[in-house]
Amino acid sequence: MSTKDMVDELIEESYLLSLTEEQIWEDLRRFVATCERAIRERVHDERTLDKLLSYLRSLKKQAYHEVMAKAGALKPDGSRKTRRELLAEQAAKNKRMVLKAIRECDPDLAADIEQSRYPALGRAEDGRRTKFVRTLLGMLYGLL
Repeated sequence: MSTKDMVDELIEESYLLSLTEEQIWEDLRRFVATCERAIRERVHDERTLDKLLSYLRSLKKQAYHEVMAKAGALKPDGSRKTRRELLAEQAAKNKRMVLKAIRECDPDLAADIEQSRYPALGRAEDGRRTKFVRTLLGMLYGLL
């Protein structure tokens, strides 16, 4: 996993941790709907379309099964992770995997999905985006 992917996953997980369990599921449903809409609009090869859509549909189910399987997982301090923490972790991981699969088929499509999820970042100039990400990472590392 690249450093950018790790940072993106950390940012996504940190955001999801600020939500309730139901809000995390809703965010995951919105993500799936956004990706599905973009895939249907942009991918015209039936084989690629089927591959991406089936992968996308398994996302929510996979997140649920992973959360249940890891329900007794321990944090580094020895305490148990909550279902919400496990769900946030798994949802962030699954979103990254879906975007990676989409990026392998169509890098522009993955970029468009990211921009539709975070429109403010799409309008920012590269310098401002870098400053924003550095500030956000500084805040995140301060919280960890």
